[in-house]
Amino acid sequence: MTNHDQDRPTTLAASPSRERMMALREQLIPLSARKRLDLLLDQNDLPEVLQALPVQDVYGLIRELGIADAMELMEACPPRVLQGCMDLSAWKADRVDPRGLASFYAALFAADKDGAMDKIMRMDAEPRILFLKLHTLTMDITEDGVPDGGGDDHFITPDRKLVVSFVDPPGLPEEASDPFGLGGRGRALARGAARALVEAFTERDPAGISQLMDDIRYELPSQLEEDALRFRTGRMMDLGFPAREDALKVLAYLDPDKVTLHTPGDVRAEDDQPDPDAPDLALALYAVPDDTVADRFLRAAIQGLPPAEQDRVGRDLAILCNWVAVARNIPFGDPDAVRGAVREARITLDLALQYRTRGEPGAGMALLRQAALMDLYRVGHSLTLRLQRQALRLLTPERGRARDVTRMLDAPGGLALAALLPRQPLFFTGLTRPGEVSRRPFASLEELAVAARSLAESAFRLAVGMDVLGVTPESLRKTALGGTNLGEAAEVTLEIMITTALARAAVGGALTSTPLGKVELASLRARLKDGANVARAGDALAAVVAPRAPLPGARTPEDARERCRTLAGVLLGRLDEEVGHVPEQDALDGRFLTRVLVTVD
Repeated sequence: MTNHDQDRPTTLAASPSRERMMALREQLIPLSARKRLDLLLDQNDLPEVLQALPVQDVYGLIRELGIADAMELMEACPPRVLQGCMDLSAWKADRVDPRGLASFYAALFAADKDGAMDKIMRMDAEPRILFLKLHTLTMDITEDGVPDGGGDDHFITPDRKLVVSFVDPPGLPEEASDPFGLGGRGRALARGAARALVEAFTERDPAGISQLMDDIRYELPSQLEEDALRFRTGRMMDLGFPAREDALKVLAYLDPDKVTLHTPGDVRAEDDQPDPDAPDLALALYAVPDDTVADRFLRAAIQGLPPAEQDRVGRDLAILCNWVAVARNIPFGDPDAVRGAVREARITLDLALQYRTRGEPGAGMALLRQAALMDLYRVGHSLTLRLQRQALRLLTPERGRARDVTRMLDAPGGLALAALLPRQPLFFTGLTRPGEVSRRPFASLEELAVAARSLAESAFRLAVGMDVLGVTPESLRKTALGGTNLGEAAEVTLEIMITTALARAAVGGALTSTPLGKVELASLRARLKDGANVARAGDALAAVVAPRAPLPGARTPEDARERCRTLAGVLLGRLDEEVGHVPEQDALDGRFLTRVLVTVD
């Protein structure tokens, strides 16, 4: 239903000057939510200031404060700002979220009971009609009176033709799950908001309320949602949020070394007025870095630019963050998720600047003048995609599923490989901080280099273990069930199989992954202490690996031999450390060992 009467927005007083809003923005940036609220409430022309601020900043502040503490702010919000808050809170992707819609109307009536209806009538009609469609059950009053089944909470139209019951559709807020923080009262407040809407419509047009509710009864929710989405999409595009199919272009791969970057466009002179048709800075405050953002190179490059160029970069950066948020499917109504997208965008730009300038600060400023930020973001993102492409080459049908391959490798190599495989390649922090098991976006060129080295080592170990020694996922599973000290398939890794082969060679046996018996265990402790035995094991491995060169991480036979000797030293060194925890007077027993396969009785 899109043809209901809808008032024109009232004209506010003159908008605050751009200079004043820029100064206010600078004041707001470092403040806490409570202090930002106090500063805004001190503005004599608060409605005009709120309309001049980015909608997302206003909504984010309401979310951060909670509706109970943001009543005055919501009461002062003009209809256009409230419409923007609804666009952010009442949608999940391209579907209306009933919880968000109910929360919005309930919060609006709670904040501004007397003025809510006037503002609602100056907003899109489709959401309010959909809201009533979801929250009302309309039935005819017959000669027999009011029909049963309408519930206890109902409203009878002035002409006594219809009874309207206020109901709870599925998916409404419970406890603290709604965007505006209404808590466990959400359902009752949503019904109360629906009643307030019906009563306000009745007060405006007592003779027409029956026709309105009768029309709503037969509306199709899907059509209402489709019409609402069309208007919402247009407004989001005006804010700099593109359609998702367009936004995905920012995640497309390009060659970080060879691509020619587009120019950002002409920089306005300092006395030029900004383009009135340019997108609002929908992420003006969110795009400002906080202490957790590792983008020192980018910050320094921006700060070195003249004010007019800083202004242009700031606008381009806000729009880029919008594109990244859309491409990453970030919910616009979740300030924390949006801040995460902004951090990732800034860090990725920082990577690109460092990479393309080889870390020269002066060159960073020049590159910001010469290159569009979206292209620079693609350069930084492509550095991680290039690592991901290398990781994907390690996954072959013969090696099994990605999950199998990553589990074959010990930490941190297997976990670092797994972190590179999702749609957004991530850095496994255990590579630089042993013991950590978290993932996050890459934050520096050093982390890219660390991950690349880990990936190269994993590639070499996979080639040695699977392509040369013939280890397979099936053989790992069989080994776990074959009477060894490691009884679960998840415990048997490629490194354990290679270590077993090296240990056999170190005690004078053949280079095979057959579990060690009592005889080999008896001499293992002393053999590992002798560097000559470790070197002999490395040479035995090199003898079968070098003829297979080139291999990942080893282009020539000599490279392969060197890598084999190093690998033998690392794996047997770890085994020697584990053996060293067993008291000298005690015979080695498979119960105390986890880095080598041992037969058990």
